[in-house]
Amino acid sequence: VQFTKTNFEYLVAIGADCLGTQDDEAAAAYNYFFKTAKYNAPAHPYEGFFQFNYSPMGIFRKGNWVATMRSPTTEFFGAEIYDNWNRFGRYQANGSLEIMYGGTLASSGYPTSTTTGGWDWNVIPGATTVHYTSWQEMMPYKSLLGMFDQRALTKNFAGALTFGDCGVFAADFDQKDTWGASAFTATNLVYKKSMYAFDNMIISLGSNIGSSGSYAADMITATNLFQSIVSSGTLTVNGTSQVSPYTATVSTTADNWLVTPLGTGYFVPAGNNSLEIKYGNQTTPAQNGADYAAPTTTVKAAKAYLNHGVKPSSKSYSFVVVPATNSTAMQTLATQMANGGGSIYQIHAQNSSVHALTYKPLNITAYSFF
Repeated sequence: VQFTKTNFEYLVAIGADCLGTQDDEAAAAYNYFFKTAKYNAPAHPYEGFFQFNYSPMGIFRKGNWVATMRSPTTEFFGAEIYDNWNRFGRYQANGSLEIMYGGTLASSGYPTSTTTGGWDWNVIPGATTVHYTSWQEMMPYKSLLGMFDQRALTKNFAGALTFGDCGVFAADFDQKDTWGASAFTATNLVYKKSMYAFDNMIISLGSNIGSSGSYAADMITATNLFQSIVSSGTLTVNGTSQVSPYTATVSTTADNWLVTPLGTGYFVPAGNNSLEIKYGNQTTPAQNGADYAAPTTTVKAAKAYLNHGVKPSSKSYSFVVVPATNSTAMQTLATQMANGGGSIYQIHAQNSSVHALTYKPLNITAYSFF
């Protein structure tokens, strides 16, 4: 939703009308978000972790970036799909962890209103998804028409909690594939997730990941790390800058780390499922689905995901996201996190009942109880 600068000015003015004096909170927010000193109001940085009561979402904001964590429940849907609109969008909140930077959508690696194709709709950052190999199968009812709102089937647990500048997001999810009638061939996708925000990083844990059904045997289940449409920058894998086209299946018997062309770092500790990395041109349909049979838009993109296999059961993952970093800093951090979290964190539990870890620099232990 685009909320214009003019509308924000109206909001400040209406607050003043209601209060009889300037609404300092709205004025401070205006100054912060539009990087101005228009209003004489106490500065408020709006940084740190924010919970949204009665909403399955958490926000972690620092400097020039925002991390958004979301997951559907039985009450809150994660995507709205309508006739000729957002036809491939069912995974938009499947335990997603998206990193956005200041500026346009393009500056965060996302499609713009003029370039709606080229985005791999399977690879929503942070989300756990069953990757479709048929664009028609990925559309509700396998057509360009018909509404679908993505909700959980039975699970009603997703949300966030703030603790000072830190916070936690957690979600328990099972996939709903019907909307009045059967909209998709059921994948019965399930996961449990938690994300812990400390200092300048998010530590992400997953467990009890599984999927099953009569769908095609070439559709893997994956937890996506990132996807960026690339206009500049380089992809770095374990300290080496890669040149497009680049495709690799990386073993996770040892730690791995990456820095995206946008400067977001990912640390993937040993013990995960295999890491798939792709950097090069990809061709996908536009969001309205009209060209699904023969997509017309090709873009250069970088993406990575953890491959849990076809119709897996009881899989898990862990990784760390570090926004606004560089290769030198990630190399240092990877060394500090070696051997199960090293001097940065320690995972105490990662099972069907509880996720728990300690962030050592602040000596904070956080829990997500399922």
